[in-house]
Order: sequence, then C-alpha cells, then structure tokens
Amino acid sequence: MPRATGDAVITRAMDRPVGWYLRRVQERYPGDPVVGRAFRSVLTLTAPVTALFAPKVVRAVLLGPVQATPAEPPMAREDTGT
Repeated sequence: MPRATGDAVITRAMDRPVGWYLRRVQERYPGDPVVGRAFRSVLTLTAPVTALFAPKVVRAVLLGPVQATPAEPPMAREDTGT
C-alpha cells in the first residue's frame, strides 16, 4: 500500500513457534472435539484468540495424535461445556 508504515513483515522470535503451534491446531481441529470447539469459537469471533492457548487445548494440540476427520456430521449436539 502506498505510504504504509510499520514493521509487520519483520519476523520476531515468537513468530515461528506460534506458527508451528497454529499449524498443529489446524491439523487437529476437525477430529479433536476440544481443539475443534476452541478453533470454531475463535473463528466465529465468540472467543478471543487466547482460547487456542488454554491448558486443555494446548495439551490436546501438543500431546494428542491427529485424529481422523469424521466422515459424517455428528448425530448429536456437541457438549458446549469448557
């Protein structure tokens, strides 16, 4: 953009680990209900981005395996408790 100022293109020390973590979130949200609930809440702007860094979500992202994406939508409503 003409005459735009700022340093948004400068890579900071935390950019790479956060990018790595968010890639793992994107790999896991379709099959993991804990990660999926947090991801959809952030995506729909009903929760802050920090919801992706809640202890339950971090544990599922860092320690949990990539679960298979369900072939069909769930037949029952997801539990909305956090």
